[in-house]
Amino acid sequence: MHIGGMYCDQCARTVTHALEQVHGVDRVTLKGETAHLVLEDGVGINALLQAVRKAGYTAREQKSGPGAKAWDALPGRLQALMVFAVSVAGVLLLGVGVNALFGHNIFNAIPAIDSSYSYGMLLGAGVLTGLHCMTMCGALNMASAFGGQERRRSAPLLYNAGRLVSYSAVGALAGALGGIVGVNRQVASVLLVIAAIVMVAMALRMAGIVSFSMPIPSFASRLQALSQGTPFVVGLANGFMPCGPLQAMQLYALSTGSPLAGALSLFLFCLGTMPIMLAMGYAAQLATGRARAVASKVAAAFLFVLALSMLVRGLSIVSTAGQVPAVAAFNTPAAERIVAVQEGAFQSVEFELDFDGYADIQVKSGVPVRMNIVAHEGKITGCNNKVVMLEWGVDAGLSPGDNVVEFTPTETGVFVYSCWMNMITNTVEVVE
Repeated sequence: MHIGGMYCDQCARTVTHALEQVHGVDRVTLKGETAHLVLEDGVGINALLQAVRKAGYTAREQKSGPGAKAWDALPGRLQALMVFAVSVAGVLLLGVGVNALFGHNIFNAIPAIDSSYSYGMLLGAGVLTGLHCMTMCGALNMASAFGGQERRRSAPLLYNAGRLVSYSAVGALAGALGGIVGVNRQVASVLLVIAAIVMVAMALRMAGIVSFSMPIPSFASRLQALSQGTPFVVGLANGFMPCGPLQAMQLYALSTGSPLAGALSLFLFCLGTMPIMLAMGYAAQLATGRARAVASKVAAAFLFVLALSMLVRGLSIVSTAGQVPAVAAFNTPAAERIVAVQEGAFQSVEFELDFDGYADIQVKSGVPVRMNIVAHEGKITGCNNKVVMLEWGVDAGLSPGDNVVEFTPTETGVFVYSCWMNMITNTVEVVE
């Protein structure tokens, strides 16, 4: 039988238990989205299909041999892989469509959080960041909501309670450390890459392409027992994910110099993001049957695309420390680069700040550069408000109006520069 809508070990246990309750079923083995059953004589397929569907999943018999449909003749994992590929393509097309419709990536429109924010403003910033959270963490949110029947109502609350606890704890730690500890970009790159690899594995498992059990350490097992399931643990881990808005809030907590103020700031920020996350979690729980199967496929595709984005970000942090290979992602055509103009002892280049990026520019080696970034009111976000060029020691905050950044390139090649979150990257081509 083919089972649709499964994503995790709990789903597999729920389906297995439902099938084992049918009289005459001797053994059930799940491999990916395919259930292999050993039955006694006289067991009807309809009773098995009904048992799975009653548990909230889709089910159909996979016939083989003469007369079988071409699709059913394919191995179950190959079917899952093909459906997953179509889902990922759909998510990518959706992203392109949203970008074309709105003129920019609305998910990068993160509020610019600074020390002038009051506690009420932090709560409001959390509400405004809810859309970003829904797109970046929505797949994890949906996954945690798809728990077994026994915790169906509490799963979204447990997941968000875990987020609230971990956000507050991180805020308290950051506030206690004050300005003592800085953010190490190389450590951040390692965390991003590790998180991306784990999320790729989760996405492939949700899609039914691979099947494995997630190892849970003893301390996590205790938390799991206290929370009566995994959603709370997933929520706790979510507070430590490399996330742009979360990084901005952690820096805000650092600036408070107080454990209490740091914890309160992140508590309020997380509280602001919860309405949309709770709504999404409970909407996912209401899905059954085909809707549940479709939701799990879409969630897996979103999670996979997010993981690839995180992997690129992690690797780009390393790239920004030096020259990058001339691969397609960084090999911008010369016609699309803004060429610096010689003005006395300097070469000057100017461009306007955009929500999604800066500009790819071309400069000459050995000549000081004056790069003017014109930031119009409303174009500065919590993501693009600081430009980082590690190669030339540039770490410049942006404000409305002209922002002149000076540096002197000494080597030829293509170099990456980015926002402080590494969510936005552009290149500088240095020529002779």
